[in-house]
Amino acid sequence: MKKIIIFCFLILMIGIVSSCKEDEIELFNGKSALFVGVKMDERSTPENDMDSVRSVAFGFSDLQETTINFMVRLQGIPAKEDRKVKIKILGDATKGTDYELNENVVLPAGAHYVLIPCRIIRNPTFMDTQKRIMLSLVADDLFEVPDTSKARINVSDGIPTEWVNNSFAAYVLGTCSKIKYQFFYDMMGYYDLAEVPYGDLNNIGKYLNKKVDDYNLNPDKYEHKYGDVPLSFRFDPWD
Repeated sequence: MKKIIIFCFLILMIGIVSSCKEDEIELFNGKSALFVGVKMDERSTPENDMDSVRSVAFGFSDLQETTINFMVRLQGIPAKEDRKVKIKILGDATKGTDYELNENVVLPAGAHYVLIPCRIIRNPTFMDTQKRIMLSLVADDLFEVPDTSKARINVSDGIPTEWVNNSFAAYVLGTCSKIKYQFFYDMMGYYDLAEVPYGDLNNIGKYLNKKVDDYNLNPDKYEHKYGDVPLSFRFDPWD
């Protein structure tokens, strides 16, 4: 009797394990899905660094072009062969003039994602305005595509819109001017405030005011780049 009970128990366990394996296999019987975004940080790993929007503002930099990567990510099991990804490009930026992007996109065999470099070319059409480069995916026989999966790069030049049009940034850092923004860019090393959390603006203002004080004490160190001392601006709410 004991042997019969043990035998029945083993049969039951085998049935449960088999059922689980069948369920697991069924999870992957459907088509794979694709999602698109913009790679936010060129130094970090692509798997953990994708968002729907990224802003680029050339500002007072000497940079004449920059490359931002769109990223297509796979949800599902990678295939053993290369697979073509169908994309659609929208937005008011002009391909060939404002940017260059290869529309022949292939997800390599065994890969979970593919990067799509977008080379943005600085030109007068970006001055004091903002243009958009938008990318979406097209579903086909190989891939499902959620309707909400879209990505966008905003490009501008001149005075940063995220400072001028953002009342909170203007309140913390004061009114934006060209010389003040030039100082901001030289000290901070980036062009705009689009990706800066509001909570960091106070610390940025304090840091820049220390730099203003240092310039006023040591203008030769900065080759008098920002004019006579004392400087006429500070990064304060009342400036």
